[in-house]
Amino acid sequence: MHRDDSLSEMMAGERGRGLADLKGWDPLDRRIEVEKKEKYGQALRDQMAMNSARGAPGETSSSPLPPSRGSSCTRAAGEAIASPHSGLMHGPLVTDSSAASKVAQVQELMRQRLQAVQDEQQRQWHEIQLALNGQLHAAKEAAEEAVRREFGEVMQGQAAEMQNLRKALSDMMQSQRATEEHAGRQVDALAGELADARAAIQRFEAETGGWQSQIRSLNHAVEELARAKQEQAAHQDAAHRELAEAQEMERLQDVEGILNELRGQLREHGLEIDRLKVAHQECASARLEMQRQMQKLHDDHGRLGCQISEVQSAVSRLRQEVPQLAEAAAHRLMEGLQRRPATPPSAPPPPPPDPMPDVSENAYAVLRGSEGELFELPGLENVIGRSTACDTCIPGSQAISNRHMCISFASDGTASIRDIGSRNGTFLNDHRVAGTALVMKSGDKVQLGVDGPSYVFTWGPAYYARWPRELQRASGARGRSSSRAGRQG
Repeated sequence: MHRDDSLSEMMAGERGRGLADLKGWDPLDRRIEVEKKEKYGQALRDQMAMNSARGAPGETSSSPLPPSRGSSCTRAAGEAIASPHSGLMHGPLVTDSSAASKVAQVQELMRQRLQAVQDEQQRQWHEIQLALNGQLHAAKEAAEEAVRREFGEVMQGQAAEMQNLRKALSDMMQSQRATEEHAGRQVDALAGELADARAAIQRFEAETGGWQSQIRSLNHAVEELARAKQEQAAHQDAAHRELAEAQEMERLQDVEGILNELRGQLREHGLEIDRLKVAHQECASARLEMQRQMQKLHDDHGRLGCQISEVQSAVSRLRQEVPQLAEAAAHRLMEGLQRRPATPPSAPPPPPPDPMPDVSENAYAVLRGSEGELFELPGLENVIGRSTACDTCIPGSQAISNRHMCISFASDGTASIRDIGSRNGTFLNDHRVAGTALVMKSGDKVQLGVDGPSYVFTWGPAYYARWPRELQRASGARGRSSSRAGRQG
């Protein structure tokens, strides 16, 4: 909608002078002119707001502006200007007659302007109402035509839809009847299931009492298990303490074993020192003996000179007697050959050594203890220790390691002993077996540990069966020992 701004054009020449033209005027005149401009601007803004409100879309009334509404603002503005007690007169009171006449002239001018503005507004509003009525009539006709077309199309579509709806309604009625029949059957089935459920609930309530008693017994059992768990934790703590004590004891035993080994080494060093002392004494006595022998040799040298002279004279005599002696010897030899008896039978083979009781034939050697216990060595390579996994197990003594020593037999029958990392050491005839193996003979003394048990090493039946010469050597040694014993007897 076009808004008429003719008010500003009409009143442009009568808005009052500018502030630049008021220089040199009376201060009261300048104040009146300024207030007049402010009131005029306020009235103009009110008029524009009213025009905007009246020209908004949706207004369909064609009646002219009501006099009360259209003239209220202008009348209020006129009264505000005309009233001698209005805001125009705020400030100092007018006491000058010329100022009063000027105020009256201004009031009259403002009433004329307001009347012109009101007339122009009435005219513009009438034109606007006519234009709106014409547009509204055309819009109504176009809307009625469009509604008629749409209504015809909608009626045709609704007729087809009504037919489809009737068909769908009949199908729906049939399906609803079938559904109702099915629902009736389901209701009957649900009624039976409900009765079964009620019976099951009654049975469940009867069983609940038994379950509650079981739950109480289970709670009691859980409490007992909790107490048992606490006791087990206490036992476990005690077991941990005992294990720690056992580990401490084992460590102490290891320390004690090391101390025993050190004692053995000290004992060996003491024995070695004693042997060195004895050797030193023997060397001193040997030196004295050597000196005596040297003196004796010096004496013997003199006697030897005498004897040589005697031997030379004896040799000269033997040279003279040799032919006679040779003839006599040949004569005796011929007589001996004539009188020699028949050759005696050869001596029988030496008997084997005395059999050992409780020793198997597969034992290559035997370790005999001081109390008569026997430990067999069944193979050519024998690991000896306290563990049952060893070839020869010797239990009972903490001085013996799990794997203590090894005794092996070479292809020529030589037996050797070596230590395999024992804790307390291995001793052969009171000599410690170090890193290298030592050769053994039957009758040697073997000691396991410094304070450990001692055993006598002896050949077994399998050794003599494999190396018979050792049997002959043992038999010869036994014969010599028996003959020596007979001679001593």
